[in-house]
Amino acid sequence: MKTTSKKALTLLLTLCFVFTSICMLTLAASAVSPDDDNVIPVGNINAYWIPLELADQGLVVGNVANIYTTAGATLKSLCGGDYLSWWHLGVFVWSPEDKAYKLTELVTAVNESTKEDKGAMVVPENGFIIATNGGMNSFNSAHALLKAQEIGVKAYLFGDAAKSLNTFAPQSNLKGKLYISLGIDPNPDDDTSDEESSEVSADESSQAETSSQASTSSEAATSSQSVSNDTSSSTTQTGDKGITTIIIIAIITLAGIAAIVVIKKRR
Repeated sequence: MKTTSKKALTLLLTLCFVFTSICMLTLAASAVSPDDDNVIPVGNINAYWIPLELADQGLVVGNVANIYTTAGATLKSLCGGDYLSWWHLGVFVWSPEDKAYKLTELVTAVNESTKEDKGAMVVPENGFIIATNGGMNSFNSAHALLKAQEIGVKAYLFGDAAKSLNTFAPQSNLKGKLYISLGIDPNPDDDTSDEESSEVSADESSQAETSSQASTSSEAATSSQSVSNDTSSSTTQTGDKGITTIIIIAIITLAGIAAIVVIKKRR
């Protein structure tokens, strides 16, 4: 009987270990890392010229991806002129049904559009425009990644700045603070609806439209403050919920093992 009990305990402990390992591996596989091949790192917001901090690091315009979030504003007004000739531009709009942003338009650097055409592009309500340049190839493959996307691909914002984009002035340094995951949800376990929080109010949009008539960077700086408080709150930083889940599983498993050991000693 004792031999049988020991074998049963050994089998149970082994199953607990295997179960915990599978859960942890599954969660790790579902997480999105800033270094993943499907991720575009963002460094600059609502401007063309890069932040001074990035210039101090030896970077130049085109070495980081730009994001434009001021609903109703033209890229010309935000950039201070007709630029972005050699950039890929992706327009993403929030989809309540998918709880993600979706690519609605892709304008590449090699198509028939001119810099004037790109300057006339308008930032959508409940969305943003991402811009990548070939200069990013020195750091990651984001430029080629954006060009390879098909219309309708889902996108998710994550990083420390994802929930507070409205607090950043134009030309702020977002390097290491904001990322865009294409096709993979960084937080798939989050079932909360973000439709309301992702929408830009009508008042804010109208303010952005007024300010979009500006043709200088300083005027664009004022307009950028009209971005919604929660335009990007539809996503959360990668891994937080997954780590919590792993901890809970580990605690339950350890508690089960401890209970088995106590029972074994009493026998």
